[in-house]
Amino acid sequence: MTRQLFALLLASTALLADVAVPPRMLEPATAEEAWNVIRLATANVERLIDEKRPLEVTPQISLLSPALRALARQSFKPGTEALVERQSTQAFQLVNLIAQNSLSENIDALPPAFEKLRTALDDIASGFEPAVVKAELHHCLTHSEVLGKPGDKCPQCQQPLLPRRIPYSFVHARTEKPTIRLSISPQSPAEAGKQVTLTAKLETLDGKPVLESSLWLMHTQTVQLLITGPRLEDFHHLTAKPAESPGSYTASFIPALSGTYRIRAGLTPASTGIPEYPATDLQVAGHVTEVAQSSPPGMSSQAGGFHFKLSIAGDKGLLLRSGQLQMLQLTVTDDAGQPVTRLEPFLQAFAHLHAFYEGSETLLQLHPAGGDILRDDLRGGPTLSFKIYSPQPGPLRLYAHLRIDGKRLKVPFTLQIRP
Repeated sequence: MTRQLFALLLASTALLADVAVPPRMLEPATAEEAWNVIRLATANVERLIDEKRPLEVTPQISLLSPALRALARQSFKPGTEALVERQSTQAFQLVNLIAQNSLSENIDALPPAFEKLRTALDDIASGFEPAVVKAELHHCLTHSEVLGKPGDKCPQCQQPLLPRRIPYSFVHARTEKPTIRLSISPQSPAEAGKQVTLTAKLETLDGKPVLESSLWLMHTQTVQLLITGPRLEDFHHLTAKPAESPGSYTASFIPALSGTYRIRAGLTPASTGIPEYPATDLQVAGHVTEVAQSSPPGMSSQAGGFHFKLSIAGDKGLLLRSGQLQMLQLTVTDDAGQPVTRLEPFLQAFAHLHAFYEGSETLLQLHPAGGDILRDDLRGGPTLSFKIYSPQPGPLRLYAHLRIDGKRLKVPFTLQIRP
């Protein structure tokens, strides 16, 4: 290895990825693993560039650094050594350049740099057998260190191995081709003010049941139900538990209003790594049991004796705009105006934000920056930061879901997303 390439290998370690991926993807042990990561990450970068989301490119492109380091330790095909070393040096330079342009939001500079990187990677690939470069690796969702081929089972839990995937975004991923549909069966007619137990049936478009073993575990949930009432004035976030029938899941809630409720199942198929929200409606009979607010809340709200305020952080102004990655902050104070620092972990986060557009299937799910909270004794607050990407303009009804002093709170807000 040349001294120049070695220096670039060291420099590239500064590009740490914040995309949640199995540890083995960050430390590939073989050429097959390295090329698998490169193929997945470059596909994600291409999609982010197409969607003009430059700030999200850096976490993806940084995944190439450990993969390229792993390739540099391999033996190349005879006669390709000089080309591979030269293009590896070029590839590391381009990874750093793309990351810099991403952080500075220089969207015009990203496509040409990315095309040059593709050329360098094609040249590096000439030093390896095609079967190595195109290897499709499968792993166990529970034991991610277990790798194998299609059709293999995990030796530890006997579950089928599924394709490795890297989410292209943990802020907002667009589902272009849904693969799952939802139907709902209440155990009894739904009525406002009374508990109703739902059985949600999930199946693929060709009628096969969707099992937990085929779904990613996201914040301790494989299947969640996101339920909104008429005019988005009621909201419920439920964890659905598997029922006896394959592909069926159950959950219960008390609708506050009569009318049409929209039920969305939130899940992430392991085959794609992209969240999906198949939806259906539930008719609720009876009379309104909660008086709808005459004036919807704005960026400030109250619940449970606490005050909640949303604000926009960063250097992009005081407005939320569609098509931009921005930072949203949630601050919690008590009735005396004192900061509240005892937010409790709830589904591995100090708060969950769910936002809905009126008359649209698009929804946003936001979690605090900084990663999952894995210890129940930790406490958060008074301010939490969330990355938000709004794909379209318009009013947005947002609910913060959190727990303080053992009590779960739902806090409503209304945001206006500008073009």
